[in-house]
Amino acid sequence: MSELPSEHDFVVHGSLDEIAAFKLLGGKWSDEARLVFAEDTFGANEALMWMGPRAFSYYVRSASDYLKSADSSGDPIMLSGFHAALEFRANEDLRLLQVDHIREALDYLIANYDKYEVDVKTHGDLLRQLVELRRRIGE
Repeated sequence: MSELPSEHDFVVHGSLDEIAAFKLLGGKWSDEARLVFAEDTFGANEALMWMGPRAFSYYVRSASDYLKSADSSGDPIMLSGFHAALEFRANEDLRLLQVDHIREALDYLIANYDKYEVDVKTHGDLLRQLVELRRRIGE
């Protein structure tokens, strides 16, 4: 998608969560959104859960770009939130996740899991959950 998602791409059902997602990320290009994921991990991952599918398809790349960057080292909260957003989307419509860039992002997260310094006591067995989600998405 070369153009920014519109408000209608965010707000599909008129929910407050969709409106909040638009207020947080609407009008931001990928590089600007990547900074939002770095600075407002909770809000940005929640926005991924609730925004319309077209907006999700655009902004999920910003989230994965941040997670693949050196800036995300030691950021287990972002990793856990990203996983939660993807799981939520998988339960709603698995087809949204069956795209190459999400498969590649999950492959990267699994291969580089140690960089996030995940505390099992806080986040559970997140690596196992990422592997299972990657399996569900398939090739």
